[in-house]
Amino acid sequence: MYDAYGLEVLDQSECVEILGQNRVGRFVFVDNLLLAVHPVAYVFDRGNVVFQTNGGAKLDAATKHDPAAFEVDYIDPDLGWGWTVTLTGHAEPVTDSYEVARLHELLPEPWTNSGRVDIIQMHGEIIQVGGRSPSTSIRLI
Repeated sequence: MYDAYGLEVLDQSECVEILGQNRVGRFVFVDNLLLAVHPVAYVFDRGNVVFQTNGGAKLDAATKHDPAAFEVDYIDPDLGWGWTVTLTGHAEPVTDSYEVARLHELLPEPWTNSGRVDIIQMHGEIIQVGGRSPSTSIRLI
């Protein structure tokens, strides 16, 4: 499908595929009444973006179930081509010991080594499909 500008709009299945193929994205959340954007290494598992943190602001936002977003993108500045996929919803800490152990096997090594590792998962309530065109919203089922 193409938009009014002739740019291709990614469909939901392409967005889900992109989320599954990439490993680094940006977690967007509110920290002390300001928006914060933190890069994270992640996996896309069972419809959830899952990443590790060492406590701190990301865990605080997830524990409070504050609104959050997650974004992955690719831009080729020379060709003026790229894509973006954004999930919006709420994040939550993973506390079930079985799930924590299972997810530890899937997740990349933490970027920091402070000893404490918490796992956060975010299910996208809305996936914004964009990329080669302006964003359009589709609700996940």
